[in-house]
Amino acid sequence: MTIMHKIGVGVATAALFATVATSAFASTSITLKNNGKNSTNKVTTTTSNTTVVSQSNGSTVLNGVLSISATGGNKANNNTKGNVSVTSGKATSDVSITNDGSTNLVGDVSTCPCDTGDTSVTVSGNGKGSSNTVTVTNATTTTFEQVNDTTVTNYVGSVAATGGNSASGNTGGSSSVTSGAGSSTVTIDNGGSTNLISPSI
Repeated sequence: MTIMHKIGVGVATAALFATVATSAFASTSITLKNNGKNSTNKVTTTTSNTTVVSQSNGSTVLNGVLSISATGGNKANNNTKGNVSVTSGKATSDVSITNDGSTNLVGDVSTCPCDTGDTSVTVSGNGKGSSNTVTVTNATTTTFEQVNDTTVTNYVGSVAATGGNSASGNTGGSSSVTSGAGSSTVTIDNGGSTNLISPSI
């Protein structure tokens, strides 16, 4: 008896796929010109672009398998004037379980227009002794948060029984009893969860 069992949690829990896309900021132009003598002129501009991608995946897998393969239990008793032979085949029980974990995937954001735009500064034509100050701050922040919680529990019972043959009470000939081999194999492959972020980020 062979049992193969495979569960793809990515299908059951719908693997998440996110592609980051934010609008680019327009260009910024700053001009300080034609201000009077000894004047003080200050311009401060701050442009920020913040992108947050949050993914959470939870999956629970429970497998319960009972595999029983039995052979034997044959009887040839109380025979006379003849040879008696009892033979049973082998008993094989093979169980294979594969569990794939869930997946969080952030797609390719290499083409994301996440910059803060160009900033041009022009200072000209200001009066003698004037003080002109331009402060420009451009900030871009991208944060990825991925959480995966996977619980896998396997309950497996595998039995291969052979034998229980009998040849007794026979006269006038030879008696032989042969039982096949018993084999029980259990294979379990539990795959962990996966968090992926495109390397081109």
